[in-house]
Amino acid sequence: MSFFTRTRSAVAGCLALTVQLLPVSAADLYTVDIVNDSSNSALDDLYVTFIGSAFSSAPTWSGGQSISVGNTYQLSQGNIGTTINNMPTDWGGNLYVGNSDLGGGAPNPTDFNSNQYQIIEFGGNATQASPDITYINWYSFPVSLNSTTSQPSQNRGIPKAGVNLSNLRTDLANLTSSTSNVGNSANTTVVRNSTSNTAAGTITRVVGPSNASGAFGSVSDKYPSFNNYINAAFPNSGNQASNIQIMNMYSGGGSGATANQTYTVTTLTYDGSTLTIDGNATVVGNFTMTASLTPDEFSEVLYRNVMTYAYTSDSGGSNPTGNTGDNNVFSAISRDVMAPFNFGFTLSAAYGSLTSEQQQQATEYFSQIQPDDPFYNAWANVFSQYFDDIYSFPFNDFIADTVLTPTVQVEGGDTLTITLLNEADFVPEPTSAAMLIGGLGLLALRRRQRR
Repeated sequence: MSFFTRTRSAVAGCLALTVQLLPVSAADLYTVDIVNDSSNSALDDLYVTFIGSAFSSAPTWSGGQSISVGNTYQLSQGNIGTTINNMPTDWGGNLYVGNSDLGGGAPNPTDFNSNQYQIIEFGGNATQASPDITYINWYSFPVSLNSTTSQPSQNRGIPKAGVNLSNLRTDLANLTSSTSNVGNSANTTVVRNSTSNTAAGTITRVVGPSNASGAFGSVSDKYPSFNNYINAAFPNSGNQASNIQIMNMYSGGGSGATANQTYTVTTLTYDGSTLTIDGNATVVGNFTMTASLTPDEFSEVLYRNVMTYAYTSDSGGSNPTGNTGDNNVFSAISRDVMAPFNFGFTLSAAYGSLTSEQQQQATEYFSQIQPDDPFYNAWANVFSQYFDDIYSFPFNDFIADTVLTPTVQVEGGDTLTITLLNEADFVPEPTSAAMLIGGLGLLALRRRQRR
């Protein structure tokens, strides 16, 4: 089977998949159709680039051209086309679709240019592929997925009813303090289609706070900070967390730190420089995890959802450089610290007193449960107004509801359709817009009455 983790590339600043392909039988094959419904003229001529592990068997374009990882293909070329035949279900990597030749390499979204592109993430095994849509590191244009596989939901990335999809880029840009820069004076978070850093051109893409590294480091400091949220969560004498209940189960199938086991955090403290997590698990026994973090670094860790820590344990070994991407019980614990801050569960009236396992059953998130304070991932909150089933931060799949899971399943013989959406198709009718505004006003009234 194929095993992958959601990590951040320190070089390119984009989402990367760490892929380990284990020996399998021949992978099942399926078809990928690319449909361009976009009305954006800049996307009339599409290019597709494959970045990731080598194919176990080479797929081909409908025009006859064989496909290999690391190459870019212009769909308008006669030997390419818009259909991929014989796609292996076990491929792990990223498919970039956009308006430019990326040169076979992953681009840095903070670079100032007029390129527009999005990625579809792929993972899977010998019998089933699991692609998803990710807007974690940037957003340029909307795409959707449809699979012919029979499952609870065969679509991903369809906007919610009544939204004006053309407003999404502006809503994201309003979160950040950085605009496009022609020079290298700062990382760019709002890239505009113009040749001047002062011109208010059309937004080409908005780079998100999870982006690990631009030319000048992380861009998370250009977004609303988690610092006030962190201070509110650790107010007590000794800086012990206020009512954060981390209890859950890890399923790894291995031994020691990767064995199936339940875990409980007994003490969680933060003194402004060190996050300390003490607890016990049914296999590794008593454990201590420590992460050296300034408040600003803690805020960045919550946006990136990747934590580096040291750990010691009775029976699970020790490691001075553990990481959320390690896929063991300690990485699961770090996830259970970070994900609730992103969703807004921590300190919320609805979910704050629940265990992390119980929080996975939540049905409300972000500003829905934190109406009085911006205690949540601001980037992910904007996307939650438009979509239910995409990745806006790495732990969207923390929630157990399979209908909201960002991945869609594709089996051998099926067809996966990747569609570039026409934003004009998702503009509310005047009557719908009026009802939406009225509903928002009623919601605001109810919130004021609760205060």
